Amino acid sequence: MARFFFHIQTVDGASEEDDIGADFPSESAAIQEAEALAEQLTIDATKAGNRLKTFIEVANDQGDTILLLDCTAAIQATRVSRER
Repeated sequence: MARFFFHIQTVDGASEEDDIGADFPSESAAIQEAEALAEQLTIDATKAGNRLKTFIEVANDQGDTILLLDCTAAIQATRVSRER
């Protein structure tokens, strides 16, 4: 099992760092979890009448970003590549 961290960032600069992380059997499983989280955040915001302007950054236990999900466009999360 590997540990992955899910950092929440908004386009206005606010962020919520995940200092604990969660263990997943693979990078693919962590990405699936992030996609489900992004979708749920977007659905909740839509139900509340808000437009979600949030990104979810998935980092491995070495601190490398493996995925950045853009939750701003639609209920379906969109993968965005990001170079570090």
